[in-house]
Amino acid sequence: MSELADTRVEDRARITEALYHYCRAIDRIRPEALFNCFHGDAIIDNGQGLFEVSAFATMVVKRHTAIPQAFHMIGNILIDFTGADTAFVESYCLAMEHHPATAQGQALDRIVRVRYADQFQCRDGEWK
Repeated sequence: MSELADTRVEDRARITEALYHYCRAIDRIRPEALFNCFHGDAIIDNGQGLFEVSAFATMVVKRHTAIPQAFHMIGNILIDFTGADTAFVESYCLAMEHHPATAQGQALDRIVRVRYADQFQCRDGEWK
């Protein structure tokens, strides 16, 4: 019951909101908003290697500029607090992307199933 105390309910809401902000930053290709989703010393492992935040943002801009319409929808967020200011967060996402037609082929609509496994930390009152 202690994880459902008022402070943990607020922590859960802040973590969930951080995930929503991440999805919006990706979908709208806003690297400055993406920076705000992570602590400055974060390391991102997206399955293609380990990235510092700035390198990850650069990769996202490069990749997603060619995808004019994207929509990431987060669901099934499971938050396990591992300490007073730390949590392991597992969430599932459907990413819907529209890839326009190229000279080599037709337009493509793609749905990608994603599982995020994030280590969140609260610093100065911010869960990232």
